[in-house]
Amino acid sequence: MNWRLVTFLLAALVAVLTGMVWHVSRLQWDVVTSTALRAAQIYSIALVEFRTAYTSEVVEPAMASGIDVAHDYIDRPRTIPLPATLSMILGERIGKQTGGAAAQLYSPYPFPWQQNIMKDQDTFKQAAWNALSEDPETPYFEFKETDGNTILRYATSDIMRPSCVTCHNTHPDTPRNDWKEGDLRGVLEVNMPLDRIT
Repeated sequence: MNWRLVTFLLAALVAVLTGMVWHVSRLQWDVVTSTALRAAQIYSIALVEFRTAYTSEVVEPAMASGIDVAHDYIDRPRTIPLPATLSMILGERIGKQTGGAAAQLYSPYPFPWQQNIMKDQDTFKQAAWNALSEDPETPYFEFKETDGNTILRYATSDIMRPSCVTCHNTHPDTPRNDWKEGDLRGVLEVNMPLDRIT
């Protein structure tokens, strides 16, 4: 028996198997990340479309009928939530049904009741704001390892809509009163844990 040949064949077999395992694991990671990115994109689009529809179909007619719209709607009679407030409530409820996904809106120009969100400034939020300021059309994202789990952080532009300009510019607590349609108002971030997708 030729031991050199046997040793060579065993080494070749181990190398091939190792390569196959690495390749399959790489393919699996690619599938998981692309699935997570697509899910985060759909989640973001759904929240934006919901907010747009809520503004035109509910908020504007309600205001025309004398109903107030505010962030503290629970404490005020004849008041409904702001579009951003209701969007985040919806995002939270969807997250509970989809394995821990979460969404939040933030901006360097927060209203006073949003200050706590902005105090939690991490490097991703700042990097997302900077990237979206340069190119509001391209989402900014990263995969981050936290406590043994990988989370996709996916950020898109929150653009000032025509129906929101006047409200933001004239609100007594506004942090800025020179908004124009199309300005980058803030960032919509979706966090998507990858363990459920995996």
